[in-house]
Amino acid sequence: MGEQKTGVAGKRFRPVATDTFPRKAGRNPSSKGRVRTGRKKMKNTSSQAASDRLLCRELFRGLPAETSCAFEALQTRTSYPEGATLFVNDQKVPGVFVLHAGSVELSEPGGQGKSGKSRIAFPGEILEVPATVAGDPCRVAAQTREPSEIGFIDRRAFENFLCRHNAAAFRLVQLLSNAVARAMDRARSLPVCAC
Repeated sequence: MGEQKTGVAGKRFRPVATDTFPRKAGRNPSSKGRVRTGRKKMKNTSSQAASDRLLCRELFRGLPAETSCAFEALQTRTSYPEGATLFVNDQKVPGVFVLHAGSVELSEPGGQGKSGKSRIAFPGEILEVPATVAGDPCRVAAQTREPSEIGFIDRRAFENFLCRHNAAAFRLVQLLSNAVARAMDRARSLPVCAC
């Protein structure tokens, strides 16, 4: 658990021990029906972030089959072992990652030595699309939680795909705009500190 692994660009990355969706374990009579897992809880934004996930099925819903086939053909699929680092925080993102099997933990760095927010990505999710399109560095680190199969499309190939398939590009703009609107709604609902 405390072992450090070298991530992309030689940065040191400390894996975070988590299990957002606990496996069933013995029940504690005092827990009033809750399941005890014996695992350390992590800060999780999955309830909020679930609607902000970019899924392949949403991106290609209602679009011609040749569009999703072209997207699939661009991917280089790789099998990763548990604990493999895909990318780290503040690294320039090389492209988009499509999770086909397994799961990936996405974790934000916390301030002042504290652990930040994290969530789990599942099959069908496309990772780092906003950063790839904007050319921004990653805001999260990604590490596999189990053996996983992940497709990768480099930034230039992804941009060319969007240029050739206008309907997919427009759908992507819609999905990202909806995610920004939901984030703004959440930000407005936060309490304001009168300092």
